[in-house]
Amino acid sequence: MEPTPETARGRGPSGLAIVLMIALLLLVVISIWLLVVRLDRASYVSGLIDHTRDFVESEASHQDDRVGGAFAALLLTSLATAALFITWLGMLVHRLHDARPDKFRYAWGWAIGAWFIPLFNLVRPKQMIDDAWRATAEDRPNVPLVFHLWWAAAIIGYFGTGVARAVSRGSSADASRLVNADRIGAAAAAILGIAAVLGMIVVARLDVAARRVAPSPYAPGGWPPSVPGSWPPAAAPAGAPATVPAGAPPTTAMAFNPPPGWPVPPPGWVPPPGWQPDPAWPAPPEGWQYWVPAGPAGPE
Repeated sequence: MEPTPETARGRGPSGLAIVLMIALLLLVVISIWLLVVRLDRASYVSGLIDHTRDFVESEASHQDDRVGGAFAALLLTSLATAALFITWLGMLVHRLHDARPDKFRYAWGWAIGAWFIPLFNLVRPKQMIDDAWRATAEDRPNVPLVFHLWWAAAIIGYFGTGVARAVSRGSSADASRLVNADRIGAAAAAILGIAAVLGMIVVARLDVAARRVAPSPYAPGGWPPSVPGSWPPAAAPAGAPATVPAGAPPTTAMAFNPPPGWPVPPPGWVPPPGWQPDPAWPAPPEGWQYWVPAGPAGPE
């Protein structure tokens, strides 16, 4: 259920999302650094090949150290950012999955576990992110283009980095391979920097949208009663109890039927004593039947 404008106003990204965006910003800076030093080394080695520059061992060592240091920084920052991203995504998807399970194609645990399965991690995490976006609104079928561009750029960037490392193997015997590797690596670093910028946009948009989704009252830790007293479901069919006892199913084979616009409860849910629907939810249609037949009650 969407919150009212009053409750939604002023909700920015969560603290974890802000830390994640800072990590992504650092990744942008390191990607630019790696881009610069790889192009600089490519220019230096090209000069050696063309005999326009003289080989100086200290300068060559300095070039290698710069590239090695930038690459190590990129690797460490990428790992730290990935850990933050997976933690943030797992928490966000878990909460949205509790509130709107019908919006997800898979169990919420895939938001974490899918990252650790080779090849599978190229598809399933993005599916979970897309489903999370769709779960932030009652009717939001289209995933923004920036989500797709970010995912494509991240995959291309890290794939390009791997290609550069493969090309650079044996480069001590063939300087031209080192030049090619540095140029490929520089292009990959530029794409990774773009992916990090797009990632900041994705995190900010998804986190803010998710924080505006009210937690499901049917999930553990959901909303407490907003109004004291019991809530007798109105217009119950004959045979269904007027007031539902806490934790007990209806005495007949009936199931709770939420009005349009209300969150969908899990099977067998009954309103506990004191539970009240959120005032922001749409008013039920006149004469709404809160209880409908649900098949045989109890074990067969």
